[in-house]
Amino acid sequence: MGLILTCGPSGTVITGDTEEELVSNVQAHAREHENTELSRERILAELRGRNPEQPIDGAASAAEKVCAAAPKLCDTSDMVIVHRMFRRECALLPQLVAAVPVGDVTRARTIAEHVREVLDMLHHHHLGEDELLWPRLSTRTRFHADLLARMDSQHHALAVLLEHVATALPAWRDAPAASTGAPLTAMLEQISHGLDEHFDEEEARILPIVERVITAAEYQEVGQRGLVAIPLTRRLIMLGYLLEDTTPRERTDFLAAIPTPARLAYRLIGARQHRREASRLRGGGPPRYV
Repeated sequence: MGLILTCGPSGTVITGDTEEELVSNVQAHAREHENTELSRERILAELRGRNPEQPIDGAASAAEKVCAAAPKLCDTSDMVIVHRMFRRECALLPQLVAAVPVGDVTRARTIAEHVREVLDMLHHHHLGEDELLWPRLSTRTRFHADLLARMDSQHHALAVLLEHVATALPAWRDAPAASTGAPLTAMLEQISHGLDEHFDEEEARILPIVERVITAAEYQEVGQRGLVAIPLTRRLIMLGYLLEDTTPRERTDFLAAIPTPARLAYRLIGARQHRREASRLRGGGPPRYV
């Protein structure tokens, strides 16, 4: 994302990928809300921290205050960690399904449960954004209708794929074979590719806006919305999946936000449970994990 500005009186956030786009968006905002025509020169002078040569009249003053950089209200770095977990696990799902031997119902049921759990978490992750994030962004930002519509459309397309997988999964689970596995694998690959595209744009364009228009308390609601969908008996293990690809600093910060009893329980119990489960699912060495 390029420049992010906020209007003091209304709290409206205006952005532009380039200086020229930002100027155009500021001018449109001023015309609509202040009935004022602002020159490009005046806007750039304010934007670059220089006073215009001529005094700015009162009617234009409020509109030009959009050129104060918006403060950061929340930290979305944990969202990137969550996305990283979904990227990795959803890329592995079609491989795990394809590797199940024909007729091995025991192995198929183990993998099918993992598929169900990962995709159910993904569904609730997106549902939290649909219910708690997109509406707030829509009412607090301008010039992003197309971007938010695209986020919503991508969620819808992924939701349709999740429904198709939910329908196809039981048949493969109970009778793993090429006829039941190939369609399932193809759908899981579509989900993985769709997620990468969606997360790439969300992280590059949406999260920087979220950090400047969504409060820390409101952002925490989104995380809690996804957490409550995970059974208590699975939360410590899911924490292990989340921490697999984190850097030491990311792990420290992520764990610091977790209540002390849960953090201790993860160290004593959850970490070992996650290592054992991930190794069993993937059939290789232990996962990247601390």
